[in-house]
Amino acid sequence: MNISKYYFSSPSLLRVLRDLDLSLFRKELQLKKVKKGKLLYPEGSFPKGVYIIKRGKVKLFQITPNGNEQIVYIYTPGEMFGYRPLLCHDKHPASAMTLEECGLYYLPARHFMNTLRQSASLSNLLLENLSHEFTVLVNRIAAFAQKSVKERTALSLLILAEKYKKPGAVQSEITLSRKDLASFVGTTHETIARIISQFRKDKIIKIVGRKIVITRTDILQQLAA
Repeated sequence: MNISKYYFSSPSLLRVLRDLDLSLFRKELQLKKVKKGKLLYPEGSFPKGVYIIKRGKVKLFQITPNGNEQIVYIYTPGEMFGYRPLLCHDKHPASAMTLEECGLYYLPARHFMNTLRQSASLSNLLLENLSHEFTVLVNRIAAFAQKSVKERTALSLLILAEKYKKPGAVQSEITLSRKDLASFVGTTHETIARIISQFRKDKIIKIVGRKIVITRTDILQQLAA
């Protein structure tokens, strides 16, 4: 099963920015230490700048008409976010909040747009990222619309395992709360708790403290297919 089509796999922007001649961009970056649960910007607000994650994770989410939270994506180190509305002269379509304590580089909108006008390389990179993000979101929406909650949970765990995998690690430790996992899958906390409990009994996953570790990737792939 090709899981890569369900998550962004663009190169680390931190590494790319080091390779590009963008000394002004790097000079203006502000490194901020941000606590867990901090709202970086709300849905419907005008963008004031862009973020690049040095460490930690950030969730992008919307509030559904019935008041439930739906996580659209989870950003991990090296990824930039918050720039699409600046390029489109639009408001943020979703809210962004830290899932854990983060180290975030912040670049004010004015400096970002100035750098973009001066660098064709950065412009091309961001256009590639936008195209890839759109494809990933379309793939995920199409898949989730056709699958049961159990199948969506299996697929979500596979996606998250890739997002949480550390370089050189054999297994991933998914440190997402049950509430956030339910929001990512698009179901209730109670339903997620039952499915996770069943996966654990079937030895598909194991729980280590508050972490989920996948032990049978092959079975999850069969369930998610």
